[in-house]
Amino acid sequence: MRSSWLATVVILLVWRATVVSAAPPVPAAPLPSLDSVRWVGPAASLEMLRGKTVVALVYATWCPKCNAWSGDFFGQLREAIKDKPVVVLAINADKSPAGVSQYVATRGFFAPNVLHGYDPTITARLGFQSNLYNYVLIGPDGALLKKGSAGSFYNLPEGKKFALPTDLARSNTLGRFNVLTEEMSKEVKELLWPMELGNVSEASLKKARNKLPAEQKKELNAAVFRFLDGQLQQMRDLSKGEVPDQFRAYEKASVLATMFRATKQSKEAKKLLAELNRDKQFKRELGAKKFYQRSLSLAAANPARRTALLRSVAKRFDGTYYGRQAKEQIGE
Repeated sequence: MRSSWLATVVILLVWRATVVSAAPPVPAAPLPSLDSVRWVGPAASLEMLRGKTVVALVYATWCPKCNAWSGDFFGQLREAIKDKPVVVLAINADKSPAGVSQYVATRGFFAPNVLHGYDPTITARLGFQSNLYNYVLIGPDGALLKKGSAGSFYNLPEGKKFALPTDLARSNTLGRFNVLTEEMSKEVKELLWPMELGNVSEASLKKARNKLPAEQKKELNAAVFRFLDGQLQQMRDLSKGEVPDQFRAYEKASVLATMFRATKQSKEAKKLLAELNRDKQFKRELGAKKFYQRSLSLAAANPARRTALLRSVAKRFDGTYYGRQAKEQIGE
């Protein structure tokens, strides 16, 4: 199963209300790798979540106090992200996943843009002191914006409203969809939500398409090819940019080449991948990125080794983009 991280921007509104909660959210460190998360079904690719608000929600099932309000929280969050470019990564951090599916089912926390996973190490790696309902918000460029307690709430005239879903519901800057549009029929939206998450193949889409009436088939075809053309143009533009843009082009091309193998856009994506793979400097930059990200993940688990790990990246990949990033991280 694949893991992922994702992204887009959220602006939290200033409310004239009293917050009764744990300490307010604080700026967070870089998001560690999610490779160790065991996802229920396929997970979204990192690139496909770019441009959306991503909530990584870490929770446990064993706390009676949390369970008194978690059902209401899940309900408010599910409603807040309905038909919006927001993806929730609901990661259970219990010692064992036994009973988690029943726990979530009882609270009805299912939606096209809610992905479930299990990882008992995620609490420490995200820098939380407890696995009791914490969250992080991830920005459009993949940067972790902030983290906080999911139990924080507003005392509003209409009653207790949890802060995270309330802020998401009121924000109009949550990002964008790559495929979905407001005027699409409900049936086509349901079929295309997996594509927003990078989880749909050409074969599965064709199978679903055959069950649609003629007008909706036409609507679906137009949406798919509009998306593919847009992705292809973005790849070409990004491949001419700086190293981070080239990485984005590479990730997009990899996804498109495997999602829709029989399309002309997939063939063009494969050509771009071949060009990048022939570029020796790009291959070195790719190696530097993997080593840098692995070092950050190890440093998150063992902060005492952070300087040594990043210094190793800077030395081994001197002159690369991520080699320079490592130097900046340790002030050298």
